[in-house]
Amino acid sequence: MIKKITILKCYFVFILFLFFAITSLNAQVKGVEGKNGKWGLVNGSGKMITPYLYNGVSGDGRFSDELLSVSLNGKWGSIDTTGKVVIPIKYNDCGPFKYGVGTIWLGEKCGLIDKTGKIIIAPNKFDMLTILDANYIQTRLHQSQTNGIVTTKGYEILPCIYLELMGVAQKNELRWLVRKDKKRGFYNDAFEIVIPCIYDDESNSRFSEGTAPVALNKKWGFIDMTGKVVIPLVNEMANILNGKFYIRLNGELIEIPNPTKK
Repeated sequence: MIKKITILKCYFVFILFLFFAITSLNAQVKGVEGKNGKWGLVNGSGKMITPYLYNGVSGDGRFSDELLSVSLNGKWGSIDTTGKVVIPIKYNDCGPFKYGVGTIWLGEKCGLIDKTGKIIIAPNKFDMLTILDANYIQTRLHQSQTNGIVTTKGYEILPCIYLELMGVAQKNELRWLVRKDKKRGFYNDAFEIVIPCIYDDESNSRFSEGTAPVALNKKWGFIDMTGKVVIPLVNEMANILNGKFYIRLNGELIEIPNPTKK
């Protein structure tokens, strides 16, 4: 009985080793250029997976999110590590995949597609899509120079009407955005607008330590992260420099404590 169990353990270990060996070889699959100037796939041991038939591949032939963009007869699509065509080779371009989605192009328009080939955003409206993370995509219209945000499922979070969508380095701070009418507001990490776009568009209107200087009709003050005005908008200037808070009133520069900290 003990001998039988030992044999089963050895068999299991062998199968596990074989699985990881095959997985490792598949993980090393990449596109390589042949002597005919065309591209094919080889695995980690140098074994050909596909013949040299593609006119080009994306990047340096390395897979992104288990897919590789390839071109054939002037059109682009994507294949998996076995050489199977996953994204039909019919687009003007096919960008690298991230978080299970990738960009596709028809003419000058950009769309979004998942790894099964299902189109999430049709390539008929946006001029550019940028995959930000596993949840959000930034949209872009070149003619109006505006931006928006959709989810990786295709749901619109912010309409494509903003001249700027700016992130911040600090955690637990709000980001700023600017509408086409040059009014500035603030949104959180979930792209929910917390403070409407009602303030003047000024470069120093950004949050630091839970506080932001803002201007309305060129009069300055401070707000907190709920939008509450904590220093009235009556000053000639308000700013945060080197972690210190300042206002200018009647020509005098005055340092004040952080108005949101007690």
